[in-house]
Amino acid sequence: GYDQVIISEPFEKIQRFLLRLKNAGVLITLASRNSEQDVLDVFNYHPNMRLKLSDLAFWIINWDSKSKNIATMATELNLNADSFAFIDDN
Repeated sequence: GYDQVIISEPFEKIQRFLLRLKNAGVLITLASRNSEQDVLDVFNYHPNMRLKLSDLAFWIINWDSKSKNIATMATELNLNADSFAFIDDN
């Protein structure tokens, strides 16, 4: 469950950085290959999450490839796929 997810200091720093970008007008999106409920639980209930779902302009949580999901987000947000910067925890 969400309570077993460890959010280390580097991940907290990334979240703070993303929030600064959001406050500067950059759209923040999420493409996650995971169980949707697990990800939503982390956002909603983990005490160390700095980012909130309301900080995201768009999200896709499923088991499709991230490249496919980024293409979908680009279409939905009416942006070019080359407008995205991609950060991954792997």
